[in-house]
Amino acid sequence: MTYKILHFDNSEIVKEGLKHIITNYSYAEASLVIENSNKTIITELNYHNPDILIINLDTISKIIVNEVISYINNSFKKARIILVSNIISKTVFDKFYNDGVLGFLYLNSKKDEIIHCIKNVCTRSIYISEKFKENFKKNLSSNDSLIDNFKSLTSKELDVIELIIIGKTSREIAIILHNSKRTIETHRQHISEKLSIIGQGRLTLFLIEHKRTILDLLANSPRKKTKLNIQRKLKR
Repeated sequence: MTYKILHFDNSEIVKEGLKHIITNYSYAEASLVIENSNKTIITELNYHNPDILIINLDTISKIIVNEVISYINNSFKKARIILVSNIISKTVFDKFYNDGVLGFLYLNSKKDEIIHCIKNVCTRSIYISEKFKENFKKNLSSNDSLIDNFKSLTSKELDVIELIIIGKTSREIAIILHNSKRTIETHRQHISEKLSIIGQGRLTLFLIEHKRTILDLLANSPRKKTKLNIQRKLKR
């Protein structure tokens, strides 16, 4: 049986590399398209009616990918989806996995892994590159450490964290919390120490990188009274 593969990518290097591998794979017939639009992908999808749809998540916007996946699920198309990327976060993986995506392929995978992924997805088996699994484990380990360290933060430090996340500067936080800028800088230093953040000026970046986890921790922290006070002050 020959499997029809439709590949969407805006990277010439990836497009040509994958084309070379797929065309030398005797059980696949590949059609490659490089235009980045929802209309183009759906038009080509209907025209080729592929068994597998490969999309480079690094060059095709996630909005378009979401729309295409929704179209496939709602129209009962037979196409199984493989997403190719240089890096996929656990959050993005969970979202697309729950939407029915079967393949998650590391962008720089070697020929054997690419073929192995295609074979798995052809039989409706899930395939996740080891590179992504390793990153997920690191993230989980990092989150566990963050959760433990978060317990040592005071209510005032939690307030400072919440205001940093929504984009407030130390001067603005000082005004909102009725403290001096120097006091807020001291709070920032203590937060960095408690969260094991190494490097001056790294706190804001760290909070942005772990925003989802931190927002969940803030929502479940026992500081409703101070949180309401902050919300009132922000509305003024």
